[in-house]
Amino acid sequence: MNILSTLLLTAALALASPVAASSNEEKTSNNGEETRSLDELYAAAVAEGETSSTTLGETSPRSKPPPMTTFKFHDVRIDNQLATNSLDVDVASLQTLQNFPRWEKEGKLLAYKPAGFSQIYAPFKSSTGAWLSLGTITFSLVYDPAQLNASKVKFPKTPADLVDPIYKNLIASPYPHDDDAVLFVYSKYVEKYGWDWVAKLAQQNVQFKRGTNTPGEAIAAGNKSIGVSVWGQIIPESWYKLTFITKDIPYLTWGRRVAIFKKARHPAATKLFVNWLISKERQTTLGYSSVRTDIPPPAGYKFAWEVPNANSLEFAKFMEDREAIERLRFTFALHFGEVQGPPSPGAYGVHPKAFVLSTLLFTAILALANPIAAASNEEKAFYNGEETRSLAELYAAAVAEGGKLVYYAGGDIASQSSGTYDAFTKAFPKINLTIITDYSKFHDVRIDNQLATNSLEADVASLQTLEDFPRWESEGKLLAYKPAGSTITFSLAYDPAQLNASKVKVPTSPADLVDPIYKNRIASPYPHDDDAVLFIYSKYVEKYGWDWRGGYTAKDIPYLTWGQRIAIFKKAPHPAAAKLFLNWIVSKDYQTSLGYTSVRTDIPPPTGYKFAWEYANANTLEFAKFMEDRANVERLKFTFGLYFGEVQGPPTPGVYGVHPKA
Repeated sequence: MNILSTLLLTAALALASPVAASSNEEKTSNNGEETRSLDELYAAAVAEGETSSTTLGETSPRSKPPPMTTFKFHDVRIDNQLATNSLDVDVASLQTLQNFPRWEKEGKLLAYKPAGFSQIYAPFKSSTGAWLSLGTITFSLVYDPAQLNASKVKFPKTPADLVDPIYKNLIASPYPHDDDAVLFVYSKYVEKYGWDWVAKLAQQNVQFKRGTNTPGEAIAAGNKSIGVSVWGQIIPESWYKLTFITKDIPYLTWGRRVAIFKKARHPAATKLFVNWLISKERQTTLGYSSVRTDIPPPAGYKFAWEVPNANSLEFAKFMEDREAIERLRFTFALHFGEVQGPPSPGAYGVHPKAFVLSTLLFTAILALANPIAAASNEEKAFYNGEETRSLAELYAAAVAEGGKLVYYAGGDIASQSSGTYDAFTKAFPKINLTIITDYSKFHDVRIDNQLATNSLEADVASLQTLEDFPRWESEGKLLAYKPAGSTITFSLAYDPAQLNASKVKVPTSPADLVDPIYKNRIASPYPHDDDAVLFIYSKYVEKYGWDWRGGYTAKDIPYLTWGQRIAIFKKAPHPAAAKLFLNWIVSKDYQTSLGYTSVRTDIPPPTGYKFAWEYANANTLEFAKFMEDRANVERLKFTFGLYFGEVQGPPTPGVYGVHPKA
């Protein structure tokens, strides 16, 4: 019975009485599986009425119903709809495998075993029936033999070949840092061929675009001959003209998961859909992509998940480690540049049926005494008193070492560290200080990459990515010499002169900013581009909700005062100069010049004020915990992306790559 013509579509059903659905409840076998036929399920779905909504993650809009969009947006879209009690979707099939165990643990999924559930490969399903895999998808290396023959170019055998100059301008790939399946494949290439291979590939003028469909389209158009980490046919078929390489190289075959939500508005239609998806009739048409163990693979082939270099089970583990994924994304961005262009499926917002880009924007800016202080605030630390040498003695040691120091500072603009540079070089003119200011999210992966390739350039780093410092410490990469910390304060700020001139009342809390009188008057960094700004937005959401309602008084507005951490690396090329720098930056003289942003307890705050970290709504300690939970940070980033659109524009400090120059 061919009820639905294709795997990727919305299950649309006729309207009728909702009463009959309850009278045709599921009958289960002893093993808990559905026993009703597709005809019976169809009748129940028709009786239920309305339309079942199926959310499907894709990177191309071809043949799509309105809800189809990229995986990384669907999961946070669903989280947001659940949080706001506005769930639109009944069933979801996504690449973001890590979400399904989480949703199951949170009690958001329906434990339901469709007919044939017991025949699904065990690791491709939850034992409770809360989620299961509906089919496999394979990504690897592909090329067009006809085009390469016409150009008299030899066929590549492995990804290692692709750095040969003969393939320059012939390669297309999705951005690895825009799709986690592609990222996984690239990560396996790095394991096998090293980061030097990535650096060489970056010189091949690869066409990087958003969407796993784009390499195939470029090859079909005759613009490129080779695709990296794209979908392909393991078993050749007459219509498939490309060569798909899987022998002796790492590739990925993963089981695409599907689940029904407990709050699904159309459970009968959804059960019909899932039963149809894994029915033996439907799965047989998938051929080598079936997840059923009672459908044997073709002669001469194993089941897809039995091939070791297909990495079928490893991918699920990879998807759970969101911190490692984040570092990989930013590292590939250093090599290939940041992701450019709109999402390939389009932009759908929180509720895809009625996408309206929210105008709810507000300010979370640096609140510092003056521009000079701001310029120096990215590089401050607290010295614990272990060092006994004077600054003069440390200076002499640094000069004797060679008089050089390389400092990676987290910041938003290249000149942000000029205050520190001027003050330090004035005090120690024989030290050749190089400061590279870049986003902390790039500096940390830059350092990781340099350490992995034994090419560390930085002696000392001071970053906003607080979670990196305990990790580096546990990995034995830091010199046990100095602790962290200056303070930077983020909160709501406004210009009273401009508001008074416009006869606009002064806002007393972020809650006021949704008042139409403030429309077109608000500026903000993207919350999903900076984790400190993201933290502030997350605190506002906690109190005001995603609909932006609630009530704060001016005294209890949440803001953020955080301690910027700093550390010396064990492999620092200039350790003596690094020690001089840290001793100077936490000296009482320098810290006194910082005023209220000092981290020293022997420099009292101004009269009438507490130490910055003593204010409960400053969230000083909570921010460090927030930064450790990278899975939550990632979900928040993608959720705010639904509301405010994806981040646009180049990085404000500039683009430095893996080994930046001053």
